[in-house]
Amino acid sequence: MLDPINITPRALKQIQAILESKEIDENYALRVGVNSGSGCGAMNYLLGFDEQNEEDKVYDIEGVKVLIEKKQTMFIIGMTIDFVDEGEQSGFTFIKNAKQPAG
Repeated sequence: MLDPINITPRALKQIQAILESKEIDENYALRVGVNSGSGCGAMNYLLGFDEQNEEDKVYDIEGVKVLIEKKQTMFIIGMTIDFVDEGEQSGFTFIKNAKQPAG
């Protein structure tokens, strides 16, 4: 089965660092989702740590347990999660249908 999303090596490194530094319980996984409540039809992509529930599909992406609510999968397919740390800009970004950058 193909993974619905890609996670760049930079983002994976940052996710692992967060898991370790925040001592996040092993029962939690990376949740990827959407929130369409911002008006004008815009999607906000969500990233956080959460416990699995019965509505989730579970993926192992490069050793990271990822949760995506089944009904949100169609909004997430093809996304690449990257981590940017350039000057004053630092954080995770979602790139639609992008090829995974090196690094």
